[in-house]
Amino acid sequence: MVIDILINSCARPDILEISINTFNKFVKTSHDLRYVIVEDKVKNKKRQEKGRQWILDHKDLFDEIHFVDKKMGPGFFFAPTVLNCKSDYFFHLEDDNEFICEVNIDPLIKLMNKNKNFVEIMLSRGMINKKNNPKKIKIANVKLTEFDLFSVATGVFNASLVKTMIDKIGWGKQLHEAGVLTPMSKKLKYRKFVLGHGKKHYNHLSEKYNYRKGTWKDG
Repeated sequence: MVIDILINSCARPDILEISINTFNKFVKTSHDLRYVIVEDKVKNKKRQEKGRQWILDHKDLFDEIHFVDKKMGPGFFFAPTVLNCKSDYFFHLEDDNEFICEVNIDPLIKLMNKNKNFVEIMLSRGMINKKNNPKKIKIANVKLTEFDLFSVATGVFNASLVKTMIDKIGWGKQLHEAGVLTPMSKKLKYRKFVLGHGKKHYNHLSEKYNYRKGTWKDG
């Protein structure tokens, strides 16, 4: 089976490099991987060129490269990224991940294949907010924490279920996690999980480097 690795980035080559390198080091699978990167538009032209040049200098890392014509930004990046998915399941890799431990995603894909309403199994970057009603469970010997939020962060997704959600919401709409995607996931009776019972799988580099809401050191 081919699994698409869908990467969204916004001209932050320093952390993008960490994200891809640590993903390749720590995230394990027996499946074939197809790497697709979608690079957002930013206002700063010099920053944009740095991001573009890094991607072109490392084009051997990717199977598909997409440079968008206009800024997507929060809430608008997810649908255009998913639109490039050709596989039954995809791994969403953000440009600001730093993986810190080994994770085998094969059991997650197997679990999702057997349970057709499992829309996502996210990797953990720390404690889950209690308002999202986390519940620790175990299914087929896999420790999971079920929660209410539909997250667009880092993890494994059922592509067909995600596309069904976006079909119903609208591909051009702003896809807020809490306000739009989560209510639709509940309406469709999809189940959402975080892998494990508290173990952290990656660091959030935007928080670590203070790159808030897509900002970067060079503006």
